[in-house]
Amino acid sequence: MKYLVIYSFSIAFFVCLTQSILAQGPVHGEQFGTWETGTYIFTDTVTVPNGKTLTIKPGTNVIIAENLSLNVEGTLIAIGTEDQPITFAPPNDSTYWKRIFVKFNSGNETTKFQFCDFRNAKSAIVLRIVGINDTMRTVVE
Repeated sequence: MKYLVIYSFSIAFFVCLTQSILAQGPVHGEQFGTWETGTYIFTDTVTVPNGKTLTIKPGTNVIIAENLSLNVEGTLIAIGTEDQPITFAPPNDSTYWKRIFVKFNSGNETTKFQFCDFRNAKSAIVLRIVGINDTMRTVVE
């Protein structure tokens, strides 16, 4: 019986270890494409470049270190679900990350946030329009 317990614990530990290995890990600099469900840890400010799109899948945890930001010059699609929200948070509850800075210009169309949880942000979302004829569309639900 002792062997069975140790064997079960080993399998559970291996599954947990495998899941943490599957987490996406550190990110910095320019980011676009799709972030699959996992944990993304900012090691520096992250930018979605003009003309590019970053899509964040439901259930994703975005860990943003103190005073770091996500700068969106392109398009950001962060659509979680009621059961799998997308969480933007610092590494611990005693620190604060800076903001998501959405800069609207002719290169981006729409930024969407649905079922997102913004924890311990100094400003959470900051919107800026560049250019007199540009329009912006941000959906926050």
